[in-house]
Amino acid sequence: EGMPSELTFHWFCQHVDETLDINDPASADKILIPSKAGIHEEVADTTVNGCFGSGPGQLHLETSELSFDTFEVAALQMKEGVYIMSVVISKDTRSVVFQQTVTIIGGKTADVSLMCDDTVGNGCGGKKVNPQQIYSVMTQCNEFPDVCGEIKYAWELTQRVNGNEEEQDINNFGSFTEDVGGGVVYFEAKPDSLEELSTYIIRVSASVEGFMDSKTAIEFVTTRPPSGGTCAPDRPEGEALEKFEIMCTGWEDDDDAGNIVEFKNPSFTYFYPGQVIGTANRVLILPPGKEADDYNVEIEIQVADEFGSYATVVTPVKVTPKSGAADSLMDSLTSSSASNSLVSLSSVTSVVGTLISMDEEEEVEEEVDTSKSHSVSASNKNSI
Repeated sequence: EGMPSELTFHWFCQHVDETLDINDPASADKILIPSKAGIHEEVADTTVNGCFGSGPGQLHLETSELSFDTFEVAALQMKEGVYIMSVVISKDTRSVVFQQTVTIIGGKTADVSLMCDDTVGNGCGGKKVNPQQIYSVMTQCNEFPDVCGEIKYAWELTQRVNGNEEEQDINNFGSFTEDVGGGVVYFEAKPDSLEELSTYIIRVSASVEGFMDSKTAIEFVTTRPPSGGTCAPDRPEGEALEKFEIMCTGWEDDDDAGNIVEFKNPSFTYFYPGQVIGTANRVLILPPGKEADDYNVEIEIQVADEFGSYATVVTPVKVTPKSGAADSLMDSLTSSSASNSLVSLSSVTSVVGTLISMDEEEEVEEEVDTSKSHSVSASNKNSI
């Protein structure tokens, strides 16, 4: 573009180890593929080295620009090595020659892989993924930093349905974050965007100048929360500071991995703190409910599998204030000291908090003389 129309251009190509005399008609007039008619024309004899498997010679091009991409070059047997591109620019009887070396890297792909982002911690231990949580994958480039920083990634998400892969719009499932300059791209699938008990495949194609495209993929299966079970207290009502046993039974897990039962109410006292693997019964001490709620207390329970997929159960129990709370507390203290049980001592600490909470409610709601209850609370705290 912008060149005077009276100029003519003749292009020549040779391997750096080959000889080409532009002024010798015997070699210079040999027309090489790709021709002007079609760059995808097949090479008849691919055993010859040099340009496009045809040796040295002239390209049938008369424009001021020569353009080809490395994938077409590879398909046309332009092997790995250094080539010299020459153009003779002529006007009337005058001419000038310009040469440019081009290095072709044959068959090498960028060393790029796709892996689970273990900083998120969902599914990185295997192929199972909890669709209720964020699932994150990341590219990993093992080339030189200057190469990694230039890589362009194309992402694809497919879902396997009845043995066939159905392409999905990956942008509907999550978002991308790029580590600028590091060649690392993160994809985070949003919670609840993936279907339960489904197989997904994420594919990534990496393109960078000087390399062939590299492709990598990661396949995973989503889980389903445990189902079909119940969790309920051993009785529908009782008094504060009494032990309630919560029984969870009948839960089914598609992976047969067992269930993890966890209570989510921070104000309760757990006689078996932490998570318990297996369908377990748990013993709690519950605070009294509010009179306005007819003393009902809601116990929130999560039943999960080893991948974190969970079902939530909320079960009510009626807990009325306990008379003679100080005597019950002293019994707990005596039992704890005698058994030297860390778990029991931990529970007694929460019992004290329950008593204090009960005292405060009595001050506000019942407007009675609280000097005695305060004295008991102080005495109890001193005893501890």
